[in-house]
Amino acid sequence: MTTPVPHVSGHLREPKVVVLNTHYSGIAIGRDLASAGIEVHGLAANPKFPGNRSRTIHYRASPDSHTDPQGLLAALRSLATEIGDGAILFPTRDHDINFICNYREALKSIFTIPLAVNHVIGQVLDKEL
Repeated sequence: MTTPVPHVSGHLREPKVVVLNTHYSGIAIGRDLASAGIEVHGLAANPKFPGNRSRTIHYRASPDSHTDPQGLLAALRSLATEIGDGAILFPTRDHDINFICNYREALKSIFTIPLAVNHVIGQVLDKEL
């Protein structure tokens, strides 16, 4: 059973998740969440990733967070218009986390971002620390 989450307008609705990168970790996340009744959308630049053909992920081709962050931001805005604001944005790799941190201000009004504040994330991603 899923737990409804507040929509931007304050009404409860079933959660939606957007997974950045539908490679093996993304497909595993998508399968787990979909089995709990959560609507999962997956974005990936690589057309050969296994999650692109998954029955549990609504796949959409998109620019890569590392090589075309502006393009991905536009794709995410378009997706939010289509599925509604407030979906949980789920990164699967360091590049996706960096993207979210760099564009947090633009993303936070249309997605739920389950990440710590940027300076904490920066410390976590710094391999020397």
